[in-house]
Amino acid sequence: MRFTTVRNATWRHANIVLLGDAAHTAHYSIGSGTKLAMEDALALAASLEQPGDLAAALDHYERTRKPVVESTQRAAQASLEWFESIDHAIGTEPAQFAFNLLTRSRRVTHDNLRLRDGAYIASLDRWFDRRQPGAAAVPAPPLFQPYTLGGLRLRNRIVAAPVALYRAQDGMPGDIDLIHLGAKALGGAGLVLADMTAVSETGRVTRFQPSLAGVTSVSRRTGWASS
Repeated sequence: MRFTTVRNATWRHANIVLLGDAAHTAHYSIGSGTKLAMEDALALAASLEQPGDLAAALDHYERTRKPVVESTQRAAQASLEWFESIDHAIGTEPAQFAFNLLTRSRRVTHDNLRLRDGAYIASLDRWFDRRQPGAAAVPAPPLFQPYTLGGLRLRNRIVAAPVALYRAQDGMPGDIDLIHLGAKALGGAGLVLADMTAVSETGRVTRFQPSLAGVTSVSRRTGWASS
């Protein structure tokens, strides 16, 4: 929690160049500090071999390395936050805890682990499948297992996030909304979330936002029903 993440607007000044932790840091929980420093040195050496003057070489070095470092810092931040809020994982079964630990940075996924250790993921899928009602003969990955949400049973655990289209007319969603939501549903998501809907016409962010009042009014006039 006391770890300082170092970021610099620039890594160079005249003929002075920053490498490794002097230029940037990533939380030690992902163990990338030495790797980043070595990669910086290799990138700097390669940039200095490019045609052009010193300023151009150092600019190339910084432009090449910064996106990579920033991506690693994002992963390190996710790992840091996982450990700071580890209470959410304490008490889970060992198999679940281990998987959460391995994927905490969000850069390692179920498929990444399958490439690294297929036997481990196969055993993990079997472990997860045995805990689901009506276990399949061939276990499906957890993402594609059914999920019960209240009285609703979803066929998988993929949720399509809401997107605000602002194309409603008089508070009523139209064909564009239907096409958008239909495409999400046909794409295989177990749950599709519609965009934000105001409880009244006066509560809308814009006049093109759906509202419950608009939907109710149109339903009464046309007999259109929704669920």
